[in-house]
Amino acid sequence: MINMRPLPASLFTGLLTGLALAACSSTPDLSASVATGNEATTTEVESLVSDAPSFAGYAPQGQTYTVVAVSLLDPTSLPTSGEMKAITSEQGEFMDWLRLNGGLVAAGPVVPPRDNSSVRQLMFFDTEDSDAALERCCEGPASGTGLYGTEASRFVTTTDLSQVGANVLSGSGSALRPYVIVTGPSSLAMTATFGKMGSLMLCQGDCVDGVLRGRSLAILDCTDVDDARLFMGEVCSSTEGLSYHAWIGPVAFSALR
Repeated sequence: MINMRPLPASLFTGLLTGLALAACSSTPDLSASVATGNEATTTEVESLVSDAPSFAGYAPQGQTYTVVAVSLLDPTSLPTSGEMKAITSEQGEFMDWLRLNGGLVAAGPVVPPRDNSSVRQLMFFDTEDSDAALERCCEGPASGTGLYGTEASRFVTTTDLSQVGANVLSGSGSALRPYVIVTGPSSLAMTATFGKMGSLMLCQGDCVDGVLRGRSLAILDCTDVDDARLFMGEVCSSTEGLSYHAWIGPVAFSALR
């Protein structure tokens, strides 16, 4: 059984700030990975990706989804309290609309620690049409503020993310909780490394285009980034190139076990 540390106050301080994200424009700094956590067994899906790019001889296979990252265009330029109040007052309703009409299966803010990333929100869509997902995001309350930019990547995984959306819509996964998202270079070896995490790994897949192209992304059942680093160090001979971020996601990820 894993001993979870008390959640830092800064994590929830960043929650409301991170929720106010859905703007359009420029490319965010997403060369690093994201941190999530919560155990779950992987559900095999039948469809295979035949047009996925090959990374060092490794061609990801599985169902194709879209992950959208929302980032501050200038990390030193923060929204005013008035701007944040206006955005957050509408953000919850917008997320509900996306789940019902836009194919959104999971979304939440990226909060400290972020490994120096400007990313402030990650959204997973049950579609391989990344342009359509971006178009939906640009209808959000933060659009037009000039503070945020969005970028999409097709995400190939053998985890059935549609089940996350089903659980959220049914109410069983509507609450939020901290996870750790870890990313590293896409390769067969990286996939095998994430697989060694066992029940700690909720989801693992590879971004085949866009800003996260060539990055393998895993959501771990951890509430603390330091714990995730420790666990990864036990199964990975070299942790160079890995990136860790705290992410507030739906409890529905736990239902994938």
